[in-house]
Amino acid sequence: MSATSSRMAPQISRLRSIAIGSPRHEAVCRGLILASACALFLHDAATVGVSYTLRISYALMVVACLLGAGFVVRGWLSAPVAVKLAASFLVLVYLLSAVVGVNPVLNGQGRGSSTRWLVYILDLGVGLASMGLLIGLFRDRRRIRQLTVALAIGGVVAAGYGVYQWAAQHYGWPLANLDNAPNSDNFTTGARFQGIGLLGWERVRGTFVEPFALGIYLAAILPLVTQLFGWQGRARLYASAATLLTGIALVLTDSSLAWVCVFVSLAVVATGAFISLGRPVLAGVAGGGAVVLVVLCLVGVTEPGVLSSVTARSNSQLHLTLGARTGAWNESATIWSRSWRVIT
Repeated sequence: MSATSSRMAPQISRLRSIAIGSPRHEAVCRGLILASACALFLHDAATVGVSYTLRISYALMVVACLLGAGFVVRGWLSAPVAVKLAASFLVLVYLLSAVVGVNPVLNGQGRGSSTRWLVYILDLGVGLASMGLLIGLFRDRRRIRQLTVALAIGGVVAAGYGVYQWAAQHYGWPLANLDNAPNSDNFTTGARFQGIGLLGWERVRGTFVEPFALGIYLAAILPLVTQLFGWQGRARLYASAATLLTGIALVLTDSSLAWVCVFVSLAVVATGAFISLGRPVLAGVAGGGAVVLVVLCLVGVTEPGVLSSVTARSNSQLHLTLGARTGAWNESATIWSRSWRVIT
């Protein structure tokens, strides 16, 4: 028996290393995640059309999840119970909706079909697997900083191209548009007029489908770039230049929605920081600022013409944009309400 056990020991050890993950295996999966984070800005550029638009960052993350299945399991086992329950409920809603025939596709969308739910189930699975993989592989401050730097690098590259695109569109320079994915109408691809922005030149969208999408991306990346100010010496100088470049690109998108996200996020973060520092007055000011911004957002939604002078867009354009957004949200709410009735 002992001889058999000794012969089986190497195989058992090998299987255990595959299930748990060797350091080299872990490094490969982590590298794929970092590459995916850097490539997030290639949202609608260098895509491949299959049953849906396949993006570079998505493909890299899928490969990482497949290779790091053990880390995905490890991450979800260590996740909070509330997160596990929420993820399970979300999967249950999608599966039951698919079984009873509730099609989770907005009416009028060219990519809608009776089998579209399979794509959404796949996306949901990749998303949940990615969460587990991140929890399983980025567990300490050094690893999290690596992920932050990767995201920041992608954001700075996107900002740099956005600044170039602003001039390229005006002067007819090459590479003014890199997108090859369908536009928001799902029928056209490539260059499409995005409206008047700063100095009367066309707004920039970078490698995203619309300027507001680039603006939201830069707004989310900007705090990550700014936090690099904590570095010393030449690295701090580079971080300052990157923050300035990202801010300029954000201005060139001429997206009021992006700026609202920036200011509300900063106000909320400042409120929490001042509370933790025991500064009740400053926390009250920051919290009040966040509330005022939210109220102004509601005013802008109910009367978009108020934003006309700020956004350099006509009242009719703002009403059209708002109508399209609210219509899509209302249709989404209707679909989810049908799914909820299926569950209950």
